[in-house]
Amino acid sequence: MIEENKNVAESICSLDWNNELSIQQNGIQSVLDMVKNNQLDVKNLIQPSLGKQYWENSARVLLQLPQEFISGNEGLLLDAIQDINWPGTELIIELLSRQPISTIIQLYKNAYENTKLVEDDLWVRGLYLLGEKLNTQNNLDDILAKMRLYLDSMG
Repeated sequence: MIEENKNVAESICSLDWNNELSIQQNGIQSVLDMVKNNQLDVKNLIQPSLGKQYWENSARVLLQLPQEFISGNEGLLLDAIQDINWPGTELIIELLSRQPISTIIQLYKNAYENTKLVEDDLWVRGLYLLGEKLNTQNNLDDILAKMRLYLDSMG
């Protein structure tokens, strides 16, 4: 068990964007395998607490996972797009846009309501970008128009 934890820690540390590209690529594959083998929980890859230098490559891993590993984590993923400047945000938006609309639409609308409570324009921008991708399959014109008005009022 100690050896397994050491391997998980080493693999996650290899996701640091300061590492050589080959180390990052090997780390992405290693972490992907660990998740698929149930050695690592997906939640640990949604903005890892080690620091932002791990977020982009963690998002790359998430983007490569089959749906069954993402299912149930959509709310956390929506939280991860609160700032469009955060590393990996574009990849998380892409991942969320691939989720079954029946799973994500209510979470999406709830997240938008939360942004209004905290007046978080960066989160609205992230949700707007996701909404544009989702809108190709669904009628989100009304909520997107509200977001656009809000964003325009913010300057």
